[in-house]
Amino acid sequence: MSDFNNSSASEETSRDGTNGGVPAGGTAGNDNLDSQWSEFLSEHADDVSALDASRTAKRFEKEAAKQDRMRHERQRKEAERQFKQMAQSEQGQGPRDFETSILDDAPDDHFTPPTDPDASMDHDTRVYLMLLVSGLVLVVLGFVFPRLSAAFESTGGILLLIGILALIMRKR
Repeated sequence: MSDFNNSSASEETSRDGTNGGVPAGGTAGNDNLDSQWSEFLSEHADDVSALDASRTAKRFEKEAAKQDRMRHERQRKEAERQFKQMAQSEQGQGPRDFETSILDDAPDDHFTPPTDPDASMDHDTRVYLMLLVSGLVLVVLGFVFPRLSAAFESTGGILLLIGILALIMRKR
């Protein structure tokens, strides 16, 4: 709590209501009241600070409760607005008001057709994959048929290397 600023605190005040020999009702009456008030405040500083803290605390609690009520009211109104917005259909108010045809492909439909996994691969990638697979098949056939192993393995190895290198270069 802040200290009280009293310019007449240095003057002495007697118990009989005089201020430096001047009676309370005289010309120095305001100075006497100020000094008496400062003396009262200094004697009861603990009580005054407790009251002040209590008032401030009550004011703060009251303002916090008010802000909380206002926040809850805003949230309630927003939830109510969102509920009403979601409950209303775009065409009408009920299930019998629906007039859109099933066969109608309107642009506002939220239908996205399934994507073909091969559609994302372009022609070159498919060719490189076919080279890779055919090279692998020829290498395996070279192990199965020992008489033709040299032709199968060399051709399959070349196709396998071309397919792998092309796919690696394609990814970069």
